[in-house]
Order: sequence, then C-alpha cells, then structure tokens
Amino acid sequence: MAFREVTMIEIREVVRQWLGGRGVKTVARTMGIDPKTARRYIRAAEEVGFVQSEGIEASTTSASSCCPNTHGNAILARSAATT
Repeated sequence: MAFREVTMIEIREVVRQWLGGRGVKTVARTMGIDPKTARRYIRAAEEVGFVQSEGIEASTTSASSCCPNTHGNAILARSAATT
C-alpha cells in the first residue's frame, strides 16, 4: 500500500473524535487511516496534556495553556515604544 500524507485537519479530527469518547480503532476506521497512525497522534495529544475522560470541552483549555498566544504582546510593546 502506498504512503498517504495525513493532513492537519485529519489529525485534529482524530483527536476530536477520541476526546469525544470513541476508541482508537473506531476513530481509525472512520477516518480511513491505520490504527497505528491514529494511536501515534492520540499519544502525541496525551503527551501535551489532553485527557480523553475530560472530553472535548477541556481541549480548548489544554491547548491555550500549553501554547499561550504571545504574538499580541510584541505588537503592544512596539506600539508603546513608538508613542
């Protein structure tokens, strides 16, 4: 079987379905990917703090706490320096 690139949208959908309570094999079958591939992305999500029992609602909290948006601070600092 040929290699098929998995898009970021598909990866997010794998994690979303898993957070929604689906099993790894069910997610893989739904997404049309190998279960090992689904496990790899789910394991990566767990490593950064996602927990299936917390559900999808917790995903926005986990994502924002692990990757804070500091881009706006640079813009504010630059505008303060020019005034």
